[in-house]
Amino acid sequence: MHGSIYEFDRLPFVAKPSARPASRRSSRARSERAVPLVGIIRNPRSHRNKGQSPELADCSNILTETPATREALRECLLEFARRDIDYLVVDGGDGTVRDVMTCGDDIFGDDWPTFIVLPKGKTNALTVDLGLPNAWSLTEALAAARNGRSVVRRPLRVSAADAGSSAVQGFVLGAGVFTQATEAGQEAHRRGAFNSLAVAVTVLWVLLQTLFGGIGNAARSCSPMRLRDRASGEELPHG
Repeated sequence: MHGSIYEFDRLPFVAKPSARPASRRSSRARSERAVPLVGIIRNPRSHRNKGQSPELADCSNILTETPATREALRECLLEFARRDIDYLVVDGGDGTVRDVMTCGDDIFGDDWPTFIVLPKGKTNALTVDLGLPNAWSLTEALAAARNGRSVVRRPLRVSAADAGSSAVQGFVLGAGVFTQATEAGQEAHRRGAFNSLAVAVTVLWVLLQTLFGGIGNAARSCSPMRLRDRASGEELPHG
């Protein structure tokens, strides 16, 4: 998957609601399968996937795909929808989750398969929020899903007012100083800090830059933004 930060002038995808497969069964009907059909989007470039083989790749009910572009990812998700999968597994990091949710938004709509995340990235901030162990295997994840162990989270959706229906959807998004902190986190990764250590290093760096940086320091510069209510179009007050 792509690892760079999205900019609004190059959002990845314009929704096409007519592309959604019309033959998907209800969630209840899918849950009655004796053997669940599992679709896996695997990012081989994710930190913990490098040099590792896919899990359970020889099982007939496991469909593992490794798309290299967002266009290929979308085709994989369309095929998963046509096959009417029970579980959609993201085998990667926060960025892979973001790409899957962005490209699959118009495909699955409000009827996504049960969503499973395997924490294989560098920071894995989402899995901390979900309370997942750092080393969570596909076997353990599927067992937890079959036993009804789940949590509900609603993704954030960010779009530009003048970008049509283009949008980014996921759980780890931001703007302004957040994007600067994300770049700092990438630098921490390059220097060998991952997971919670990477978060700690990034937070410390941002604090030091904010408290002791000079006038021209990027961490102390404001990022002008305007917020509007989507329904009324009225501008919202903010500090």
